[in-house]
Amino acid sequence: MRKIDIASELLESYDHNDRIYHCALDDTIDVLEEINEKADQIQSIFDVEVMAQIKEFHEQYGAKFSLYLFYEKMGGFNLSQMTDKFIDEWQSNSNWLRLSFHSKTKHPKITAYYLYDERDYQTAKNDFEMIKKEILRFAGEKSWDNYPRTHFWSGNRETIRAWRDCGVDGMFFSYPGFSALYFDDEQLKALWEKDYWFDPETQMLFIATNVKLPCMTVDEVVKDLATLGNRKIIEIFADDYNLIELKEHMETAIRWAVENGYRPAFYDEFFSESVLK
Repeated sequence: MRKIDIASELLESYDHNDRIYHCALDDTIDVLEEINEKADQIQSIFDVEVMAQIKEFHEQYGAKFSLYLFYEKMGGFNLSQMTDKFIDEWQSNSNWLRLSFHSKTKHPKITAYYLYDERDYQTAKNDFEMIKKEILRFAGEKSWDNYPRTHFWSGNRETIRAWRDCGVDGMFFSYPGFSALYFDDEQLKALWEKDYWFDPETQMLFIATNVKLPCMTVDEVVKDLATLGNRKIIEIFADDYNLIELKEHMETAIRWAVENGYRPAFYDEFFSESVLK
């Protein structure tokens, strides 16, 4: 069970000189559909462009990536159709590449279609378990990331409790200027100054999202990162469908993090696992 005094323990659970960065692709479904469609022709998940690109970032900089998955595309592909041909490869790369929950349904025209702000406990739990079941099936248990990000940082206290009861160790609050979960404007303003915050009411750890690449030009990436030099955590993300378009943005952010003393990490490597149980 989680400890009630987890917040104070977290402050002692990592090296205060340690600084990390983590990369992610939100809205992930298109790249999985491509792998699935080409499964008979390709020998590796990295034979498709988006996956090849993140592997290049890993090989060049050591970057670690989490892919946050939709369950389905409206009227199209869903994770139950995903091939398990590459399960061994997913697992063998799980030291730097993991998958987790994002939302149920991707709408091709309405980007904010499936949010959790008005969903109930059981819906949130069912959607989470449905996505996790398929990830474990086609990518293996080692590939699971227990720190998911919801679509547009959506959710409420009920859904947070559902995901906590599913065993989630931590989630994310929004990039500045975006709403998030059940936090009001005043709370978010305070959160945007933090690396993370533990909510004793919902017993959930929340982590900063501070580099949202689709919102920035390359020059703005550099400018924004310069204001984050005192942070312990740099969380960088694009989407699976715009990573190639934002390749220079992603590489600029990763290179900045490396040059400024940040190491790549998953959050279960940063926070003490014993504290979060």
